[in-house]
Amino acid sequence: MEGKCISKFVRVSPAKAKRVVDLVKNKDINTAIAILEHIPNSVAIPVMKAIHSAVSNVISQAGEIKLKEEDLFLKLIKIDTGSSKYLKRLRPRAMGRADVIRHRTSHISIVVAEKGKKEE
Repeated sequence: MEGKCISKFVRVSPAKAKRVVDLVKNKDINTAIAILEHIPNSVAIPVMKAIHSAVSNVISQAGEIKLKEEDLFLKLIKIDTGSSKYLKRLRPRAMGRADVIRHRTSHISIVVAEKGKKEE
């Protein structure tokens, strides 16, 4: 059984988010949460919220089957580039010119699955 969560337009650049996500790939849920709690980067909070959401999705889908967080692991976690279209600012430069500052966003996709289950 799988559960997924997609957090869109998170206000962090994809490059910074990928560095954090690489630490928790293919880990079980409790280990991943413990790692994210001790990381000083600000992207750890949205990633942790997305993991909790995916876990609650898979537990609610299970229905009568009793699932616990210990039985789950991060099957897929990836960061995609979101839009930077709406968060642009201008920085003044020499001779009356201006540079564009793009505030980048990310999409966080997480899939949580049971340990030891074979794909059908």
